[in-house]
Amino acid sequence: MLGMHAVLEAEGTATEKLHMLIDFQIGFFRRLRPFGRLLLRYGNASLLSDPNELDAVIANNVAESMGLQSALFAAGQTTGEFRAGDATVLAHLFSGLMAAYQSVDPSIMSDGTDTGERLSLPELHQLVARAFSV
Repeated sequence: MLGMHAVLEAEGTATEKLHMLIDFQIGFFRRLRPFGRLLLRYGNASLLSDPNELDAVIANNVAESMGLQSALFAAGQTTGEFRAGDATVLAHLFSGLMAAYQSVDPSIMSDGTDTGERLSLPELHQLVARAFSV
């Protein structure tokens, strides 16, 4: 969570911070592949499971992460950078895009030497910009 806080507390517009967050999240999962895989399982399970069934630390981190992302979307809406809509819903949509990307990223999911990208990082940035920017 420290890295996410650092990104979101850095200088920059909401749009710049959103793109820094993409780079941070993808880079984090690529550097810590086994942990990233575990977090993908827990993060998605938190939508389906009773929070008491999840490890409390991971559940709290997921909740904090969603709160931080919601605040980023609300800030971007205030400055006219992001589209209108419930900031929490937009944060969950963003989180879902990141999880979907990570779940098929060979750099994260492959145990072999396949570290190619099925969708390049610049293409992911472009997709996110088109989805959320005004």
